[in-house]
Amino acid sequence: MSDRQTLLDMGFPEEKVARALRVTKNAGLQPALDWIVEHGDDPYEEPSEAQQEQQQEQQPQKPPMSAEEKARKTKELMEKLERKREEKRLQAIEDEKAKEKVRRATGQEMNALREKMAQDQLKRDLEERKRDKEMERLAKERVKAQLEADKLERKRQEEERKRQRTGLAVAAEPPKPSAPVVKGEYAEARIQVRLPPGKGTPITQTFPATTKLSEVVQFVKQTYAADFKLSTTFPRKTFEGPDLDKTLKELGLCPSAALAVI
Repeated sequence: MSDRQTLLDMGFPEEKVARALRVTKNAGLQPALDWIVEHGDDPYEEPSEAQQEQQQEQQPQKPPMSAEEKARKTKELMEKLERKREEKRLQAIEDEKAKEKVRRATGQEMNALREKMAQDQLKRDLEERKRDKEMERLAKERVKAQLEADKLERKRQEEERKRQRTGLAVAAEPPKPSAPVVKGEYAEARIQVRLPPGKGTPITQTFPATTKLSEVVQFVKQTYAADFKLSTTFPRKTFEGPDLDKTLKELGLCPSAALAVI
């Protein structure tokens, strides 16, 4: 702390401190303090240089204070300085307590916010897993229906070959069994696109059932700009060429499907 600030902290007027330091030519704290002690009661008015010289010639020298008076005055001033320092110390403690309360309140708010964000994320993850399971279930149903249809078709073809070998008349061809259709006419398709490992989180979007696959590709390119193709994960089928001009409904991707970027 500078001599000037120390004297100000002791309660001396700023003009008195400035004059003391100037008169003593900044010789240090003690000379300035001694000057203030001896001239503390002098009225202060900033004189010009000429007035200062005239005052020094005309003004009789003030008798110096005795050692006892100076010591008493200095003691009083030092006690005053010590009281001010103690007041500042106590105020600093109170300020720090107030800051600590603010920090704790802010910390509690941040912890509550982080906890809420974690709960919201957990809820989203659970909903995402639930949707993934439903999509996988529907995909398995489609595969199971297709396998059953293929099995019936192979059986019909085998019976046809047997009749031809035995020379039996070919009976009227029965209608081909069609795969069971999932009930309901869906107007939308919820598509989840899984990016390659390390390239980001899955992209999930709901499209109208009449959306072409090429539009889905353009949507994915907003996040993943590299060249790629889309493929179903179960059963494995890669969409390319004419498939891009087909709608999600025509490709059997309604009401939901999981696609992979390859």
